[in-house]
Amino acid sequence: MADTENPRFGAAEWRSLGSLGITLVVMAALLFWSAGSIGWTRGWWYLAVFAAAIAVARRLGPGHVVATILCDGGARYQSKLFNPEFLRGKGLPVPPWMQ
Repeated sequence: MADTENPRFGAAEWRSLGSLGITLVVMAALLFWSAGSIGWTRGWWYLAVFAAAIAVARRLGPGHVVATILCDGGARYQSKLFNPEFLRGKGLPVPPWMQ
C-alpha cells in the first residue's frame, strides 16, 4: 500500500511526515503499540502527531521537551485499522494480540 493511499492525508501532510522518516508502516506499528501497551485506540491524525513528536524528540536529543495535543478518537477506524483482514490486504503488520 502506498503511503499516499490514505485519503485523510494530502501531499503536503505526507511530505512533512516523510521528511521525519514516518511512513504508513511506522504509523501502524505505533498504533498497535499504543493500543496493546497502554490501551489507546486512536485515528490517523493522532498517529501522525504522535509519530512526529517522537521523531522530533529523537532529533533534538536529551534535555529537550516536545509537547503536543493528541487528538482523534479511534472509534471510526475500527473497521479498518483494527481489522486483521483489512491490514493483511494492505500489506500492513498485524499485531499478535489482534490475531
